[in-house]
Amino acid sequence: MPAAKQRRISEETRAVYVPLAERLGIHIWKREFEELCCRYLNGYAYDLAVRHNEQTAEARGRGLRYIRQYFSTLIMDKMEEGAIQKVEMDEEPLHTQLRRWATHSSSAPPAPVPRMRVIARDRETCWSCLGQIHRLLPPMPGRLRDYISSPKDRTCT
Repeated sequence: MPAAKQRRISEETRAVYVPLAERLGIHIWKREFEELCCRYLNGYAYDLAVRHNEQTAEARGRGLRYIRQYFSTLIMDKMEEGAIQKVEMDEEPLHTQLRRWATHSSSAPPAPVPRMRVIARDRETCWSCLGQIHRLLPPMPGRLRDYISSPKDRTCT
């Protein structure tokens, strides 16, 4: 497919289908659309970020495992009670990493930011886990996001 057509389709997808998938709550599609658009709209930067992530993947994986294990030991009692259903760790997607790179002037892409999701059965458990997280990592506006005290805007009902 010609590069101009790939670019046009990517721009249309980013403008129409990404917001639609987000409003419908289909986050897997939204993330996949954004990754594909990013790949075709930011070719060289995308390839550079992919290579950088591949080179640092092992060290980042160790860091994610350490954070997950450390946090899991803090909330072990709640996990044994069954009050916490799941603790997930991952990194921000590549398109978000490239968006951060565009706002900062540096020659190398920034490292992906680790993200943690704690899925609790009730609100009290959720607040107590959030309190423990905030004791370890004080809230930093724009950096540490918690969607309990400031929920995401849900435009779809």
